[in-house]
Amino acid sequence: MSEKEIVGTVVGVTNPREFYFSITPNKVRLQDLVAVDTFRLDDSGNKTDEILRVWAKVGEIERINPLFPQEAGQELAFQQTSAFDTVISLSREMITAKCRVLGIEQDGELQPLTYPLQPASSVYVPEKNDVEQLIVGEVPEYRQLHIGHQRSKSNVKICIDGHAIVARHLAVLAATGAGKTVTVRRILEELIECNYPILIFDPHGDYVGLQVVFPNRVTIYTPTIDLTEESPDTIIKYIQGLSGEVIEGPQEDLLVGLLELLTDKDYRTQIEGWMDEYASRYQKNILNLASNHFWAIMGLASFLVNDLKRSDIWDDEAKPFLANVNSSLAGFRDGSMFAIIRKTNKAGKQYNSMRKINQYATGNAIELPNKSDLGKIIKIGRVSIISLEGYSDELRQSIVATIVEQLLEDRVDEKIPRFLTVIEEAHNFIPGYSEAAIGITPSLPILKRVATEGRKYGMGLILISQRPSRVDSTILSQCNSYIIMKIINPADQRYVRDVVESIGEEDAAILPDLATGEALITGQCVRFPMLAKIEMPKSVGKHEEEDFIKGFLPQQQSLFT
Repeated sequence: MSEKEIVGTVVGVTNPREFYFSITPNKVRLQDLVAVDTFRLDDSGNKTDEILRVWAKVGEIERINPLFPQEAGQELAFQQTSAFDTVISLSREMITAKCRVLGIEQDGELQPLTYPLQPASSVYVPEKNDVEQLIVGEVPEYRQLHIGHQRSKSNVKICIDGHAIVARHLAVLAATGAGKTVTVRRILEELIECNYPILIFDPHGDYVGLQVVFPNRVTIYTPTIDLTEESPDTIIKYIQGLSGEVIEGPQEDLLVGLLELLTDKDYRTQIEGWMDEYASRYQKNILNLASNHFWAIMGLASFLVNDLKRSDIWDDEAKPFLANVNSSLAGFRDGSMFAIIRKTNKAGKQYNSMRKINQYATGNAIELPNKSDLGKIIKIGRVSIISLEGYSDELRQSIVATIVEQLLEDRVDEKIPRFLTVIEEAHNFIPGYSEAAIGITPSLPILKRVATEGRKYGMGLILISQRPSRVDSTILSQCNSYIIMKIINPADQRYVRDVVESIGEEDAAILPDLATGEALITGQCVRFPMLAKIEMPKSVGKHEEEDFIKGFLPQQQSLFT
């Protein structure tokens, strides 16, 4: 066994929770792991010959020179003179660290310390293998996900428990640009090597690089919405959001009636027969709501107000038929129907534009299977990325809700294996009460169910957000593991301290000062809160490597002429 690296001596008052020690200069950094040896006590409280190791984490470091009073510094400042150019002694500095006790290593386990350490005890840095073993505990090697290393010691790797991630949910919280997506890609690459099934909802193309690294395992899908599977309230919300206009009163009643005509096979057959007779100019299958979406509603509204209402069968045949379907259809005002035509046309154009952007952004992506076949995207050893690029938040929420609802049903029926779902920009899909007050968020109820009951169904979640305070607190508190990176917003800092039970005040205090790529890992995936430097994944995001300025430098101008 190699000689211990002594880095300090315990000083002052100690207690079972914390202690102070004087530091050997330049040997210890904030958040480092250190150890102190102590004797095992027998049942009578007497020392035995057995030596046990007490583990601790450095929470604070203070430095003072008792021979350099403040008055001397003030005088040097007035004279604009450096202390190093004087005879003042600068060699007797006192550097003291405050440590939080993690526990005592006893019988192969980390137990709470119940008796204070002896002052004057030596503090040392344990060997690399001992530190790594402490971090991961008794987790089997096949469950260990290597995601980074200690901030001050790059040779000490940090692994987390993969089972805790896929079974009990993980939240990754950080300010924009702190490295949260890079961190998640690092975790996913480790899980892909374990053949674990993964579903990713990707709003910005941050995960498409996984297909480059794992070409035979990763599939990118482009989704669409099927209005035949949506409620009238949801469709009305879509039209309002896409058209930018409000729908209320008579227009809302009319839309409900139009949707009844489109979704009932017998009603639609009757309308199509009248269209053939009185308005053959309409394209075939114009009333197919699944394929023509909002334009199917527009086509039906146009036929009713421009053609059927002016036909010779309106009073005796058409009007009674429509009244039987929905009373609003029989006595509609032309102005209300024309307003619906305008708004559904605008919604159709906007949705079509979004689909084109999505298809352009995803390139070689394939179309997502229909609802009854969605289970095919969840397979052992496969990753399915649902590209949400181009779509509005309302449509993204509906797409996520539809997919997760169906997969949950398939999972309950054991038609598909256990799988992990990754939700980027979680604050848009599971907003808190104040954020969701403006309207119903379709994805919120189903994701809340997965968060609260997912373990028994074998459905894990990774939630990523740059605005933690806007995420539903019930769902966030269901995550048993957290990776928290740089957070600057005071509201987000307070929210994290309130929701994350495993984070202490000392750990929370360092969050604003973390560098890009540094993370505080806490919860069931590690034995105690750990500060780590996340190692870069093999994959890159679609927009990560772009340098917008470089392309416009003078030497690059030939590219644009």
